[in-house]
Amino acid sequence: MIITSMARQAVFVKVKAQWREWQDIPAVKNDRIHLVDSDIFDRASPRLVEGLEVLARLVHPDCFQPDGKDAIQ
Repeated sequence: MIITSMARQAVFVKVKAQWREWQDIPAVKNDRIHLVDSDIFDRASPRLVEGLEVLARLVHPDCFQPDGKDAIQ
């Protein structure tokens, strides 16, 4: 589950806690709730590329390495 929001810090924590109440949702059960900065997804700008990279890392984390040397080239 990927949630975009313009809110930051404490609000992110609150939103995530609210979603955790829905334990029957697979994303919640498997701790796959991701809150991301809406600036990189909701504004038509070169940042959309950054947003796509964030989305790819969230959906397919196994294709990316922590050191930044990605498996996908």
